[in-house]
Amino acid sequence: MNRKQQAYRNAGIYMGAFFLLLLLLRLDVRAIGADGTNVGLSHLNGAVHFITRSHPWIYAFTQLLGWVALVVAASFVLLAVGVLIKKRTLRSLRGIACLFPVYALMIPFAFFFNVFTVNCGPAFFRGETHPSNSFPSMTTVFCLVVFGTAMMEWHRLFREYKELLAKLETAGLVLIGLSLVVRILAGMNWFTDILAAVLLSLSLINLYKGLCIRVVRVSSEDEE
Repeated sequence: MNRKQQAYRNAGIYMGAFFLLLLLLRLDVRAIGADGTNVGLSHLNGAVHFITRSHPWIYAFTQLLGWVALVVAASFVLLAVGVLIKKRTLRSLRGIACLFPVYALMIPFAFFFNVFTVNCGPAFFRGETHPSNSFPSMTTVFCLVVFGTAMMEWHRLFREYKELLAKLETAGLVLIGLSLVVRILAGMNWFTDILAAVLLSLSLINLYKGLCIRVVRVSSEDEE
């Protein structure tokens, strides 16, 4: 099995685990959510939330991380647009071109789980009058996918600048860690919301990896 097949297989495994978790949330359902809403795997989720509680001020920091991820994603988009305008092709930025379908795939997931509620969160978000769906944590998905794929793309773009690359990779790891830890500590999502976000993110990141391997290989063959 080559690297591309391995990446696609991993994407499928993580996506399968995501949907398995979705099915498991039909078990152990109790009314422990905000405003007495039902929550699946309630003993696990309730136990973790008992430790973390809800902290709106920490949740506000997680929203800031979302804006940082948006800036990172926008920087790749602007770079691609600039090169496309100047050179009329993205041949030199094929890796960045692979980001766009992966970014786009997050939209239907966000739309679907905004319409069809799986679990409502343990607390109301600011300005809410009724509980909203918290599964999966799409802010966490967005942060993990953007920062995870960015680290791969930075390695491709700045591999000749070792010192800069080391700083960017460190920043990426810190941002990924904060996206997970702070989101859990905020207590505005259940543990399974975060777990689902991790599984979905790993699936999309591996999909990106597989696409990049395929595109780079095709690019190399074209150059030959």
